[in-house]
Amino acid sequence: HNLTSGLEYTLSIQPENILGKGTEMFVSTLLNETRPPETPQLYPPVLLNSTSIRVEWNEVECTQRIARYVIQYNISDGSSSNEVITNAETTSIVITGLSRYSLYSISIAAMNSIGTSLFSEIFTFFTFDSELTDLSAVVFTTSVQLSWEEIISNNNITYTYEVAFI
Repeated sequence: HNLTSGLEYTLSIQPENILGKGTEMFVSTLLNETRPPETPQLYPPVLLNSTSIRVEWNEVECTQRIARYVIQYNISDGSSSNEVITNAETTSIVITGLSRYSLYSISIAAMNSIGTSLFSEIFTFFTFDSELTDLSAVVFTTSVQLSWEEIISNNNITYTYEVAFI
């Protein structure tokens, strides 16, 4: 029979001989998962600052308990390759220590006792060269004066600044 893993089946067993049929017995069984989990869906990473991101993904449904998630992230020029392993209850992490002004790629896979899922769609993100520091605001009756330390770029990039009222 073509049974589907992860589903519960009820089986009946009834002995029979030349004198007739015996008592029918029923047994329920859960057919164990026999394949790796489905691939988690990775959401776009959120830049927290010039060296950190927050990564989130969906929880994978699987009859075999998910053991952990594996997040792989790499600098696109190949100079750095990293892997973070989380427990099964985690669906978000903060990755720190990234290189400034770098293009990264990131993906995730789920693992259980059977194996590892395929890795998710790859997201790319770009870390900042630097970040604003010493931001201050002085409020007057009809205006606000903002000041900050200018970003000094290591990559000969000229920054413009946008101020928005929310």
